Amino acid sequence: MKTLHAACAALLFAAMTATAAIAQDTTAPAAQAEQTPPSDPAAAPQDPAAAPADPNAATSEASADASAPATDVAAAAPAEEPPGRIIFFRPGRLTGGAYTYHVVTVGEDGDSTPESPRVGSLPNGRFFVYEAPPGIYNFNIRGPMAVNLNEDRIRLEVESGQTYYIEQTVRVGLLTGGFRLVPSTQEEYERRRLREWTPRVENEDSSN
Repeated sequence: MKTLHAACAALLFAAMTATAAIAQDTTAPAAQAEQTPPSDPAAAPQDPAAAPADPNAATSEASADASAPATDVAAAAPAEEPPGRIIFFRPGRLTGGAYTYHVVTVGEDGDSTPESPRVGSLPNGRFFVYEAPPGIYNFNIRGPMAVNLNEDRIRLEVESGQTYYIEQTVRVGLLTGGFRLVPSTQEEYERRRLREWTPRVENEDSSN
């Protein structure tokens, strides 16, 4: 009888020991989980899509647009080419010295009429400067003894910034003599020591 009680006690003890071991194994992972330190939020990679929007970003962009200088339209526009300069001059002579001649623009035929636009006048011993945008021009003169033939027309291609010299001179000939315009040079112009003609309100020449 004592032997039976001893065996039962041994079995009970063994069962209790096994139960305690199982309980210890079951609670160990939980304990380990409780001991694991929490992860650092700053060290964790962030999703750019999930990142909060910067409230100052829109304000900064708007300020940058507002402070940007406006485009200067005038500066962006292409600059105009400077005009060419044509110096018309008439050396002092006794022949026709009392008359003033008018330089006019004409067509390709060289014919000048009272309606031809004037660019300036040449009293005896005077000169004037005419500024012309780049292009092709035809000039002739009007006045007493002006020849006004097609071959007396001055056809000139004016280039930007260039200076040209045109002289009113005498055309030699028994039947075709008279005043005309011819190409000239800076040396010839400077040698004459002429006075500059300036426009006046009244007409300089009553004989047109």
